[in-house]
Amino acid sequence: MHRSLRGCIAIVAAGALAFGAVACGDDESDAAAETTGATAAAAVDFSVAVLSPGSASDGSWGQATTEGVDAASEEFGVTIDGKGENLLTPEEYTQQGTAFAKSGTDLILMANGSVPQSVTKVATDFPDATVCGAAMTIPEAELPANACTYDPEQQEGAFSAGYLAALTSKSGKLGVVAGFAFPALTRQVEGFTLGARYANPDIEVKQVYINSWTDVAAAKAAGAAQYADGVDIIFSATDSATQGLFAAAQEKGEGNYVIASYFDSNAQAPDVVLTSVLYNLQGVNKEMVSKAVKDEIEPTNYTFGLDFGVGELAPFYDLESVVPEEAKTKSEALVAAIKDGSVVVPDTTVLGTTGAGAKYDLAKLEATP
Repeated sequence: MHRSLRGCIAIVAAGALAFGAVACGDDESDAAAETTGATAAAAVDFSVAVLSPGSASDGSWGQATTEGVDAASEEFGVTIDGKGENLLTPEEYTQQGTAFAKSGTDLILMANGSVPQSVTKVATDFPDATVCGAAMTIPEAELPANACTYDPEQQEGAFSAGYLAALTSKSGKLGVVAGFAFPALTRQVEGFTLGARYANPDIEVKQVYINSWTDVAAAKAAGAAQYADGVDIIFSATDSATQGLFAAAQEKGEGNYVIASYFDSNAQAPDVVLTSVLYNLQGVNKEMVSKAVKDEIEPTNYTFGLDFGVGELAPFYDLESVVPEEAKTKSEALVAAIKDGSVVVPDTTVLGTTGAGAKYDLAKLEATP
């Protein structure tokens, strides 16, 4: 793999999107490093850039992703050439991926499941760079030799969250507010719906896509409408727009909650965040950097499931009493059943289609001996 001299770079692309190298992590990352015993490593001749639809401080997908890259930099001594933030379109990912590849960046992580075409384009144009896309799958026959995908199996965690929510809801109505409808995101929406039905076949689940990761006002309006319609727990599958759901729940008042995704959001709204679905994006991204540093990346689709901590639920904190003990016990048993294979959550080929969670045969969830 090509190696060039490394240094801090700043790239300004068309549209005035600026990127800069980050030299240090935040307190949470430092604390995590202390917990795991990680220490700063000597610099190595390897660099990485991460492109994300969120930001390094969004309290959601973007922050969890970049914390993983920061941890890799701390532990392995790699250079972070830049963090492309708030990127939405395939054109933006191709443009910024191209800029980093031209500069000699070794590993480019595109942490947006809706841009597989950008992964293959940049990897094909720049064979000396390794380009990997998160939360997506590309047929291996179409993967360039220097490309890969890495996929946290989000539908399992969303399924568990739906199961818990249905057992906790007092109204029998749940809501989902999501960003965009594409397979890696839709599987979360449908996974939640299917998990809720598995707990209570008569549960009602309302879904809405706001077509944004960051529009707080749109999320708040969608959440307020669902709460007004009798929903008492909303599952969030968007990025920083989730702040609007917290506000909607707080304005509706006691007994209305949000299940966040990607990052432990309790500190952002402890009075309404029932739990968060944690996909261990920190660990997944760190693992991909580790593989790249060791030159172990192959043109394949890597997957990470519950055994890698993908899909675990955060603690309930001060809302512990809101969740019935029976719901906690049954939810723990469900996670164990998913891990041992006795409950089989369908994959993206099934749940990546809108409406799949409401139609799927519940009997198929239980593996036959």
